[in-house]
Amino acid sequence: MENKKILIFVIIILILGGFVFTIRLIKNSKDKQISKIECPIKTIGLSRETYEVFKTKDSHIVDEVRYLQLIFSRIPNIGWQASYKITGDFGYGTEALLRRFQKAYGLNSTGIIDEATRDKLCEIWEYQARQLIKKK
Repeated sequence: MENKKILIFVIIILILGGFVFTIRLIKNSKDKQISKIECPIKTIGLSRETYEVFKTKDSHIVDEVRYLQLIFSRIPNIGWQASYKITGDFGYGTEALLRRFQKAYGLNSTGIIDEATRDKLCEIWEYQARQLIKKK
């Protein structure tokens, strides 16, 4: 009877140990996911005026503008409206949002993605992505 109790105790310890190990694995995999966040905003000089030129050279530019619009849609108080759509088109509305974003973050409000603007957008993208991963 005593051996049976010891065996049951060992099995419980192994099960609990496996549970703790599994939780550590899940936590570590989330940490790895979080550390691999890549910013989708890459094009310096992108603006409403240069959009068509960039679009003819790089078909991925539309996706980049979609990501830009997605970032804007998640930032309160820069003017994103519920009626706005994420289209990938860098029109007057996206330009106005970019200018408001730049002003709100103390950047030169030019409506052009320069290095400082891209760096700030990437910083916010990473923060937003980490928040979404933590929720899951």
